[in-house]
Amino acid sequence: MPRNLELVKSIYNTLKVDNQICDGNRPYPQEDCKTDGMSIDVRYVLRFQMLMWVHLQGGRNLSFSYPGSKSTKDALTGVSFSIKAGQLVVIVGPNGSGKSTIVKILNRLYDPTSGEVLVDGQPMNSYRIADLRQATADLTQDHTLYPLSIRENIGLGHPPCVSDMESITQSAKLGGSYDFISKFEQGFATTLHPFRTARLGNLGGTYTHPLKEIFDKLEKQVDVSGRPTSLHSIS
Repeated sequence: MPRNLELVKSIYNTLKVDNQICDGNRPYPQEDCKTDGMSIDVRYVLRFQMLMWVHLQGGRNLSFSYPGSKSTKDALTGVSFSIKAGQLVVIVGPNGSGKSTIVKILNRLYDPTSGEVLVDGQPMNSYRIADLRQATADLTQDHTLYPLSIRENIGLGHPPCVSDMESITQSAKLGGSYDFISKFEQGFATTLHPFRTARLGNLGGTYTHPLKEIFDKLEKQVDVSGRPTSLHSIS
């Protein structure tokens, strides 16, 4: 087989990699759910009855280490906490303390090495991942805006509502971005980070070149410095 065909085949083979995060079959929310919001309980699972007293005395914890990590320490060790439905909780700590790791586990990007996470009293891994992610919204510090309109960027949080302006407007208000979006001439149709298809150079040291005028008319990235840049997705 020619080498270039082998390369193409190897690329397609990457699509066959099995997901290491097993999906559950329990729907979320459950039919008998009576709470407004999601309750979370991070705890250690005791396998032996003789150790149950340790559990009752506060010996609950969750631990996690990244697969293939060269670190001699776990990313999380001895973590245990509960969040009630509707409760606001802020996780603080120095760099490397595991804040982002906790969020990744709660989003089921990873499963804990030991311990478990309960959602509304049931193991998180028993729920369908798609259902859990449908019920949550995640905005990372390394978020990326797609080269689409603001409306579409917000709507991607719930694709069936990507054209539902009422839901998108409400989401923008909840996320605190509605005021600065309203200041744009095109409003929700504004593209903050358009796809760049043009580059300009070698003008011979002059800025009066005809191509410079055409280039200046092309859509550029919108500067929102000093304004909120997070777009609250529909969830």
